This record gives sequence, C-alpha cells and structure tokens, in this order.
Amino acid sequence: MKDDSFGRDASCGRDPSRRRDAACAPLPLGALLALVLGSLASAVLTVGTAATFLMALMLTAGEARAAQPGERAAAAPGAPAATAARAAQVAQTAPSGKAAAPRHDPALIARGRYLVQTAGCNDCHTPGYAEAGGQVPEKAWLTGDRLGWRGPWGTTYPTNLRLRLAEMSRDEWLRFARAMQPRPPMPWFNVRAMSDQDLTAIWAWVKAMGPAGEPAPQALPPGQAPVGPVVMFPQ
Repeated sequence: MKDDSFGRDASCGRDPSRRRDAACAPLPLGALLALVLGSLASAVLTVGTAATFLMALMLTAGEARAAQPGERAAAAPGAPAATAARAAQVAQTAPSGKAAAPRHDPALIARGRYLVQTAGCNDCHTPGYAEAGGQVPEKAWLTGDRLGWRGPWGTTYPTNLRLRLAEMSRDEWLRFARAMQPRPPMPWFNVRAMSDQDLTAIWAWVKAMGPAGEPAPQALPPGQAPVGPVVMFPQ
C-alpha cells in the first residue's frame, strides 16, 4: 500500500527482510524531481487561489463602501419631516443672485430702521404715517400708499418698497438707487447722496422685514384724472 509522500510502500525501511527487495528500491532521480516539482506547482496554485480569493474580498468591500453614499442619497426622501423642513429652510435662506435675504448683523438692520424712520421714507411710502404722527406699526412701513400726488407730471403713487426691494440683490439695489430718477415728489437726489453703507443698511432692514402689502397703483400721465384721493400741486 502506497501511502508516503513519495509514492513508495510504507513498509519499506521498516522490515529488514525487504530492504533489498525491488519494491523497496529508491525512486530514480528524475521521478523524484518530477514529484517535487509537482508538489511545488500544487503549492503555488494553492497560494494563487488564496490570493485571488483575497482580492475578490477586497473588491467586494470596496464596492460596498462606494455604494454607501448612493444608499444614503436614496434614503433622503424618507428622512424625517423635521429634517426635510430644515433643508428647505436652508435652501430658502441661502444667498442667491436675485432676492436673497442674508443674515445681517443686527446693528446693520437697526441702522437701516433708523434711516427709514428719520430720512423721510415713511412720510410718503407708509400709508397714514404723517396723519398718525408716525405712530404706525413697523410691519406696515414702506408698504406703499394709494394717496396720489398730482402735478404737471401727471399722478404718481408711492411705491411699495417692501415688494420692490424683495426682488433685488444688494448690488442691484445699489445700482438702482444710483441711477433712478422717478417723477416728483420722490427726492431721488437725496437717495443718490447716501453712502453705500447707508443704502445697504436700508436694504438689509427691508430684507429682514420681508415682503408685505399690495402694489401701489400705476402712475397716470398728465391730463388723466385719477380715481381716489390726491395731493394737488400747482399746475
């Protein structure tokens, strides 16, 4: 029975009476080398198989890690309502090129409020401000007025600045304030004389207050009679 690693009878070498038997003769050198080389080749194949297996495991782990961001993204629609609401809030308050409402320093907003109150903006652009001696809730400031101003230029109405500036970025507002020249009685020259810092402060306050009110009536050309109350200037 052949059971040793070189294919010889396991009893050879143990029974003295068989030491010279042809069955127990040593294998030829060529056969021995062939067996050794075959064993080495088998070992190499075994190591290669193990290496291939390990590489397969590593690739599988890498694919699993790469898939995790996609899995998280796919899970996003099922996120809690509070998280979705927070994301929507961030998206709404993120700066944009059009009508962003950035979070300004409270001191800048307070400066804008002061300028709106003391520079005469409310006198025309806030309904009932002069008649009430300035005692109008702040939430109604700069919401425009339906009281017309009639003169040789026609009839004009104070613009709702809370709506107008809501559509403007800071840079758009600065360019508009520097270039506008509306009809009377708007003192556009005083607005042009303001510094960029003061104009920015007014814009920041308006943005902080947010849109409110309704658009003012459209201006009328000379000779067209207005409907509603007006302040008459000499013709």
